[in-house]
Amino acid sequence: MEEKEIDTKQKIIIAGVLSLLFGVTVITIWYYRRNGDGAVPKEPDSDDLVDMSNGQNNLVSNYSVSRVNHYPVLAPQQPPRLAPQLPSLKLAFTLYSSNCICGKKLANNCAHFLSDALIRAGYQINDGFGIAKFERCTSGRSIRAKELLSWAKYMVGQNKGESRLSHNAEHGHKTTINSGFWFVYQERRDGQGHVCLHDENDKDGKAQYVSCGTGDYPDWPIQNHFRF
Repeated sequence: MEEKEIDTKQKIIIAGVLSLLFGVTVITIWYYRRNGDGAVPKEPDSDDLVDMSNGQNNLVSNYSVSRVNHYPVLAPQQPPRLAPQLPSLKLAFTLYSSNCICGKKLANNCAHFLSDALIRAGYQINDGFGIAKFERCTSGRSIRAKELLSWAKYMVGQNKGESRLSHNAEHGHKTTINSGFWFVYQERRDGQGHVCLHDENDKDGKAQYVSCGTGDYPDWPIQNHFRF
């Protein structure tokens, strides 16, 4: 009789354990179906939205309704590149200063400073033109007026420019001055040369011009003008 009672108690205990396991299994399946696949929470990535409305970092899955739409990040717009400006005597006139990038001043700087402005305006002043090697400053600027004269003659030939060998350049008098910017070589009777730039016009029939350089000597007998 006692053996039957023990056997019945064991069956009851086993049935209770099985019922408990079944209940735990059902609850677990229900929980996972409701709350996801049970994976370990991950750190937010670029497609996740972090909700901090309650002061905590609550990750909203990138598969949820609250997904954030991300668009490609475009690189900052670069300003359009301008076409390189062609060399011009007008630009050299604008860029001229009584200095050279070498920072030095020589005994005579008319060619020195003018060649600096011409080079910064885009011109190339190379050796040659009947002179084996130009004399230059430490920054490569030509420092001799007659060497720049040889270069200007070459530029006129290469670029089908214009040249005038002389003209009366006195201010306020009727002359042959033409409008525009000119490279001017002036030479004294003893052979001393000088170079400068002119911005010339003949407004109202009278010669007018502005000189650019270390000086201007319109009364010297040689007044060679070149435009290229």
